[in-house]
Amino acid sequence: MPPHRARAGVLDCHRPGALPVLGFAFAGANAGALKPLAAHLPEGLALHEFVPPGRGRRFREPSEDRLPALCEQAVAALAALPATPILFGYSLGALLAYETARRLQALGRPPRALVVCALDAPHRLPTDGDVHRRPLPGLREHLARLGGTPREVLDDLSVLACFEPAIRNDYRLVEQYRHAAGDPLACPIVAVAGTRDTQTTVQGVTDWGALTAGRFIEMWLDDGHFFITSHAGAWRKCFDLAAALAGETA
Repeated sequence: MPPHRARAGVLDCHRPGALPVLGFAFAGANAGALKPLAAHLPEGLALHEFVPPGRGRRFREPSEDRLPALCEQAVAALAALPATPILFGYSLGALLAYETARRLQALGRPPRALVVCALDAPHRLPTDGDVHRRPLPGLREHLARLGGTPREVLDDLSVLACFEPAIRNDYRLVEQYRHAAGDPLACPIVAVAGTRDTQTTVQGVTDWGALTAGRFIEMWLDDGHFFITSHAGAWRKCFDLAAALAGETA
């Protein structure tokens, strides 16, 4: 069985390659949300996506409302990869990628690098978030402001209601998260953010640098919260940089 087919219900392989990138998607995303990035990766990089329970081919499994349990699933799934990966996360996924990196480091096998997008540093996240408790119209309003949710979903509350449990669960993971102090990561961190993203702050993005003993680099894009399907050149530059930093620490 090829390495990227093992644990097929936990990881989706969107592109093969020698150096794996393991990605974690944003809140409310279905399996395959990160697939568009595959076209923008430098040569030699693979793209694998973590599929949470309740999504994609795991849709029959109940959603997991404990962030540590999701990270532990991701750590176990890494056995299916042919090499130590770069971890990548977008918004909620950045939090999952960071906590997975901490667990890997505690096991003595840290990731090659960590790429985080559209999220303030975990120790700077607000503690008063209420998106997961808002009534459905309020949830729709929030998603509409962020962008990224298809109009056919936002325009029909009955359709949005089908996705409501997963979206609320994802926001609960972020809004109830509390950072526990610990050793900084040994791997380098690349943080990518939008200059018009109302969900992040300049200081919050910069503060990712305090969470690594390695190199830290910020990249800013002229965009809002959902820049994942645009800026092809920037994504290539981002992962070129992450691969180069990973090579320095290999």
